[in-house]
Amino acid sequence: MRRAGSRLNRVRIVKGALRRLLDDEFLDRAAGLSFYALLSAAPAILAMVSLLGVVGEAESTTTAVLSLVHGVSA
Repeated sequence: MRRAGSRLNRVRIVKGALRRLLDDEFLDRAAGLSFYALLSAAPAILAMVSLLGVVGEAESTTTAVLSLVHGVSA
């Protein structure tokens, strides 16, 4: 009998957690975070290549980044 009560308690906890997650709009926040992370990737790569070009190794850095981009896009 104790197991039935324990199981009902777990179900109640999970339902409560899901209800609170939906009330907090966690899916919208996760989508927004993913969108802005993806949107900021290109400027971050550009800044990194620019900084490496200032320090030195500009040609090899540019070649490595371009080969990486071609590998991802293919």
